[in-house]
Amino acid sequence: MSDGWPVGLVLRELSALYLAGGDPERAGRPPLTVQYRDYATDAAAPQPGYQQTRILRLLHVDPT
Repeated sequence: MSDGWPVGLVLRELSALYLAGGDPERAGRPPLTVQYRDYATDAAAPQPGYQQTRILRLLHVDPT
């Protein structure tokens, strides 16, 4: 379900990229600051203390 705003945004971005022949610079897009592989690696890395904090909250214990 969507309110239409994201759909328009995606279509506008894809259209600009398509018309620029797939070149993000010609499409007026800034270069990516992070590669997907790096983002995925960081997202998959376990966060220190996350599980412990989650368990303590489930037990209604203040983790601080």
